[in-house]
Amino acid sequence: MWIIKTIMMILLVLNTAQAVVIDVTTTSILVEDTDARDPLKLKQAFAQILANNTGEDILDILQNPVFFEANISQGIKRSYFETIESKYLPTDSIHKYWFHVVMQESYIRGIIKQAGFSILPHNRKELMLWLVKETDTKEPISAETTNNIARFSKSQELYYGYKDEVLMYWFKHWAQALGLVVVFPSIDERDMLFVRPRSIKNLSFEAIEQTSNRYQLDQTLLVYVRKTADFIKLRSGFTINGDDMTIKHFQQPIAEEGVVLYSLMADIAQKYSQKFKISSDHLQDHTVRVEFEDIENYDEITTLRRYLTNLSVIRSFEIVSASVGELVMNVDLIINRVEFLKIIARDRVLLFNQNSPVNRLQFTLEK
Repeated sequence: MWIIKTIMMILLVLNTAQAVVIDVTTTSILVEDTDARDPLKLKQAFAQILANNTGEDILDILQNPVFFEANISQGIKRSYFETIESKYLPTDSIHKYWFHVVMQESYIRGIIKQAGFSILPHNRKELMLWLVKETDTKEPISAETTNNIARFSKSQELYYGYKDEVLMYWFKHWAQALGLVVVFPSIDERDMLFVRPRSIKNLSFEAIEQTSNRYQLDQTLLVYVRKTADFIKLRSGFTINGDDMTIKHFQQPIAEEGVVLYSLMADIAQKYSQKFKISSDHLQDHTVRVEFEDIENYDEITTLRRYLTNLSVIRSFEIVSASVGELVMNVDLIINRVEFLKIIARDRVLLFNQNSPVNRLQFTLEK
């Protein structure tokens, strides 16, 4: 029996690992200089932080009168510049620095409330990135990638793009700056057998199935990259929760590689937001009585507390009573009951009792 319980707990941990709590008080933007007195830098950075918190389109944020009149410097915890290593930049790139900004959480919440913005929960679903790159044969290819190459013409080669240090640098930085949790496949024999580079370039179904069947994730991003001496060209296909794939194309001069990858990742962040953000119409500060039944051991209580702590739509909670097999809490929510239950159903950690009394919510842990 203890073996069965141990396996169940491991599966529960694996299920909850697909949501990662991110820090939405900080972001980074690309800048040309280190002039800290430039108000446009603060506006751009704070607008990005608000977008990460709310899921609102960044252009709508910039045009909102509350944002326009905000004294952003009052909400800053700290800010600093970081020089980007030259190996990640073309020689003629105009953007050479990161501008990092960290804001006070209370200030962010105040602006969101005044502006009537929606909210985007901080516990984000992981997104699997399948990446291939097409290159001229003249470009050197490391021995590690040689076995993964799909040769389809005398002048071009297509291979998994994870060994491209520059591409990976930009993907990881923009994911963090835009509040996305991007993960990468193992690209071992199991992956390479089923998801070949050509299928990623063609935005075929194989990567989506592998993401779901092997990695148990619901979001798949396929990216094809073509670089020449003059330009960088991208094609992306994104699908979430079984929805139809959305396809977009991007192209910029090679000197703007970081900028075009921002455009791609910002597009994905917006699509994610449209799926998971909670409209201001559904925001409601209130307290609900919550009962958890069939609790078997202390490990389950720990798992339960960790899950509730990671839900940003919960302001706080306290244990009212605990008895054999049952735990009762008061939970302070910032959203209404309907939206809260949608999140619970989507996360598949708790099972809601549809026969719950009107004045309280009853759950069991899914096992």
